[in-house]
Amino acid sequence: MVRENATGDSRESEAELRPDSSEHLGLAGDTSGIEPVLAQKMLNFEKEWLKVARRGPRMAGARQEAIRRRFAEEFDNNTIRYHQVLSRLLDSPAAEAAEPVLVHRLRAVRDNQSS
Repeated sequence: MVRENATGDSRESEAELRPDSSEHLGLAGDTSGIEPVLAQKMLNFEKEWLKVARRGPRMAGARQEAIRRRFAEEFDNNTIRYHQVLSRLLDSPAAEAAEPVLVHRLRAVRDNQSS
């Protein structure tokens, strides 16, 4: 099981990617072994990243770097591990119940990348 760290990252370059701390996804139930606080943090990050990506052209490696900075302690700077846990989270009933549109969108992205 992945553990959650309560420390926040205050780097200025991530200002756009910082989720609204008042937003609660209401994750309840089976999160596929992922602690609910971490699951919520990951879904918030993905939601914010989709907003940023819509506003302008993608920068090579920007998303991977943002993942490294935001989740350094949880995943030891390993973006592959982040994506493995995210994939498991996307298949969890709790994530789908809390954020159905976001989860379906991320599943479609994941499925297109793997084909």
